[in-house]
Amino acid sequence: MKYFFVAFVFVFLCLTSVKSIASTDSLRIAKKRMSITEVLEKNTPAWMKHPGVVGTGEGRHEGKPCIIIMMNGHQAEIKKIIPKQISGFQVIFEETGKISPRK
Repeated sequence: MKYFFVAFVFVFLCLTSVKSIASTDSLRIAKKRMSITEVLEKNTPAWMKHPGVVGTGEGRHEGKPCIIIMMNGHQAEIKKIIPKQISGFQVIFEETGKISPRK
């Protein structure tokens, strides 16, 4: 009976530690930060609906990756709507004027 109890406790501790490791890995995966490309893919369609936003892109600001919002006017309104930082990336606003495809 004593050995059965010891074996039971051993199995219980093993199963508990495996569950703990699995949940730690799940949390690590869940907390993984989105890439700048993923942030742009997720948000660009909504940003492009605002009058004056003519494009979005990736850039660098002070040596760090940043999101660029290209504008054709309406700067004050756009800056009120789009946050200055999203998912850890700084947002830079640039007035580029109208952008149209090459012919």
